[in-house]
Amino acid sequence: MIASCAIGLDCPLIICYCKPRNTARCLNHGTNLTYIPRLPKDVKILTFVNNYLPNITRQTFENLSAEYITQLNLSRNHIRTISRDAFVDFKSFYVLDLSSNMGIILDTLDKAFVNVNFIQQGSLYLSNVTTRRGFQTDIFKTLEHGKINKIVLQNNNLLRIDGSSYRNLKYLNTLDVSNNNIVYGNLSGLIKLTRLTISNNNLHTVPSFCASNGSSLVPNLRKLNMNNNRIKVLKSNDFHCVKRLDTLNMLNNPFREIQDNVFSSLRKLHRLRLLPIVNSLKRIQSYAFNMSNVNSINLADAHFKFTTNSFNADTIFRFCPRLYALILSYNTIPSNSETAIKMFGSLRHLKQLTLQSVGWVVIPQNLFHRLTSLKKLELESNNLFSLSFNNPFLRVKSLVHLGVGGNKLNTFNKSSLPENIFKNLKTLNLARNPFTCNCNLMWFVHWLNVTNIKIREYPSRYFCVTPGVWKGKQLNTFSQDCSNKKVNITLIVLLCVTVGVILITATIVIFKIRWHIRYWIYLVRARRRDYCRIDIDEYAYDGFVVYCDTDREWVHQKLVPFLEVEHGYKLCIHYRDFHVGKLIVDNILENMEESRKIILVMSNGFCKSKWCQFEVLLANDRYLNNGSETLATVLLEDVNSRYFTNVLKLILTSTTYAVWTDDEIGQRLFWNQILSSFKRDIVYNRDEI
Repeated sequence: MIASCAIGLDCPLIICYCKPRNTARCLNHGTNLTYIPRLPKDVKILTFVNNYLPNITRQTFENLSAEYITQLNLSRNHIRTISRDAFVDFKSFYVLDLSSNMGIILDTLDKAFVNVNFIQQGSLYLSNVTTRRGFQTDIFKTLEHGKINKIVLQNNNLLRIDGSSYRNLKYLNTLDVSNNNIVYGNLSGLIKLTRLTISNNNLHTVPSFCASNGSSLVPNLRKLNMNNNRIKVLKSNDFHCVKRLDTLNMLNNPFREIQDNVFSSLRKLHRLRLLPIVNSLKRIQSYAFNMSNVNSINLADAHFKFTTNSFNADTIFRFCPRLYALILSYNTIPSNSETAIKMFGSLRHLKQLTLQSVGWVVIPQNLFHRLTSLKKLELESNNLFSLSFNNPFLRVKSLVHLGVGGNKLNTFNKSSLPENIFKNLKTLNLARNPFTCNCNLMWFVHWLNVTNIKIREYPSRYFCVTPGVWKGKQLNTFSQDCSNKKVNITLIVLLCVTVGVILITATIVIFKIRWHIRYWIYLVRARRRDYCRIDIDEYAYDGFVVYCDTDREWVHQKLVPFLEVEHGYKLCIHYRDFHVGKLIVDNILENMEESRKIILVMSNGFCKSKWCQFEVLLANDRYLNNGSETLATVLLEDVNSRYFTNVLKLILTSTTYAVWTDDEIGQRLFWNQILSSFKRDIVYNRDEI
């Protein structure tokens, strides 16, 4: 029987639960439990919660071996009074929790605390015990004889921090006054404090950490939490007197401005988390993040627009030489290479860069190879069409994790990333992209099953979007026979020779009279239908012209006069209609959306231009969504097939295009084709009206 008591088997099971060893929990009996029952002598941790003990005296604990109790939780017991001798038999305290006893008479606490002896790293919890305007200043004075390290005073309607209340607590290093109504803090008397939490209060400014003589009121403060307050401006002198601070959390404050050098005095600061309230932040001064030792900066979810008027790209992170992790998700960040290099190019020690949902359509060129320590790059939930455009990962050697899920990538193949990336990657996320399931994707489907790279969220978040027969089906179920059929080689040769002779002969004849034939076909079609123009004013432009610099003379002297001057259409031309000061990418996207039709002026120079190829990707996306009537294709010259991308091949093989020629009749047919393509989607046949 003695052995049974020693391991806690004599626990009153109907009332309490005594596992694990040395622990007893008596919970949620309400007014049905008005005393502490007899418990095993080896109990050291007692949780007696949500019962009924209105008056605490020494006799309340007569069924306990009080001298062995180290942790006592008496929260939610409707306590009103505590006698002076209530805790006299407790010799080994280091946790006492009296929280959520709203009826407690606070004037009795200082007397009860006389006999509370915290032997080591003591913690006192007094949350949610009053709705009055705070505690009397001497309520903790009788705790000075114990080694109390931590006091938690949440949800007590406190209006201020009064450091003098804790002046005699020589070992106090942690104070939590969150979830109150604090508007002011006097931190005098908290000289040993290392951790301070003032979250969920009504602070409009950062409390003063400096004494009148310029010395620090909290010289040992290491961690500071001021989340969910009302601080609007971070001023240059806010943190001058907390030079040992290593962690600063200020989430969900309505910051409007972060001033120069606000953190510059924090030489030991390693982790900074700001996360302002959405759309509140308007200005970050040039030297706001002047922090020589910071390792991590989190400025996510602010919806801050990084523009030339709101920040300085040259200096924003230039003075963070030891920055290892930078999180800027859910803001608007320019994707042009010049600005991106200025912002991030100096961060040689950066290991993690998280830029989720920052509005990027293209990945900046010549950026990531500069970040020689970069291991983790998150670019999820942007609008990326391609991973290879501008070769953004060329010469990148350190990257081991890449996240590009939730973008607009419709395919992935061995040329999407350089060989050096495939070689070093350990994890890759391509989930939630709109994949086109055709032969171009078969390499990717096969690679997913054989690669040693860990593919995150596969297969559950990898779906086909087009074509319709595969829409909504997972990629791991996709298969298609893309191999060439084996046929008799001799028969092919004979057929090819025969067909070739016929085609060559026919081609020579047709070529000589080609424009006469096209013009005759056009006249026949024109007689069959009689068109009348109607006005459509939902677009700002009738056509957005995509052309390269070498073809600008033809566009300006031929195309524009014909469509605008002679026929009254309105075209969007780069040099004339793009908004000055706006990013080229934004100009392209916005003006394409405002144009009824996209005109592709193709030539060898066009096919070699990176910007033209980017605009072709956008045009192809619109073609897939809205049909071929949104495109008008012009072929200025014979284009070398080696310049054709898959997208260009798709457009030329699936849409009708007009060919420019020096022949007079051919030009007449050319202009009639162009004019017809413009009328086609805005006309009605008179016979149908």
